[in-house]
Amino acid sequence: MIKIVRFPGVVVKDYFYIFYELVERPFEGFKFPCNMQGEIEFNEMSSQLLIEYEKCESEEYEVLYRGLQRDKVVKKLYAVGQCWCGTQVLLQSAVNRCGCGKYYTRNGQETEGD
Repeated sequence: MIKIVRFPGVVVKDYFYIFYELVERPFEGFKFPCNMQGEIEFNEMSSQLLIEYEKCESEEYEVLYRGLQRDKVVKKLYAVGQCWCGTQVLLQSAVNRCGCGKYYTRNGQETEGD
């Protein structure tokens, strides 16, 4: 049995963004990352997204400002085990291989290879 160093779980995080909806395509548009006060986080944006933001702000695009929106992002965390050799192994598949050649199940039980 592998020593479990991180148990599986779920992380739920709020994701805030400013939404501009395309006039000709309802429910489609642009999401720009921001904080919970609606302040744009420019450092989180790619250069292309910055260009899109400028076009929305300057009304070059025909968009409707829909304001601050919030989504929940759910991320699954897989268990991590520490092999007898000291290497940490992500236990995400039915069978997981350590660099030393040992195989472990998703539950951390040692098993035969593929």
